[in-house]
Amino acid sequence: MKKIIFMFIACIMLSFSLSSTSHASNEIYNKTDTVRLNNELFYVNTIITEFDLVTSDEANLTRSTKTASKTTYIEDANQNTLWYVTITATFTYDGTTSSCISCSHNAGSNNSHWSIKSCTSSMSGNSATATAVATQTGILGFSHDFTRSVTIFCAPDGTIS
Repeated sequence: MKKIIFMFIACIMLSFSLSSTSHASNEIYNKTDTVRLNNELFYVNTIITEFDLVTSDEANLTRSTKTASKTTYIEDANQNTLWYVTITATFTYDGTTSSCISCSHNAGSNNSHWSIKSCTSSMSGNSATATAVATQTGILGFSHDFTRSVTIFCAPDGTIS
């Protein structure tokens, strides 16, 4: 019995000394603003979500890794989503510095009067940005392009904003 308890305690201690990984998906930020584009009032709803991989090597005090996304939804007066743009990025941080190591972008629309013309992304230092151009086509066939960028940051302590 003592051998089993010893093995159990040894396994627990070993797990704390090796890399720890946390799997989670949680919304950490949600903010809605209004913007007037071409004499129309739109709502801009921005959501940040941290998810999946958060790792660190506590025994060696090395860098930790965090993946998060930031999505901006453009909504009409009834708060129906017209289109959106998302940046997803993976960061490393160690309490002193942070940096973006990869990013990807996405944009889309389920509204028949809106379409995505282009979407690009870039990363620099501890941030990543996605920029989308959406086209609104009116009843008479007139169209207007709207550009929206969304940028995600990681602080040296791993705080995402």
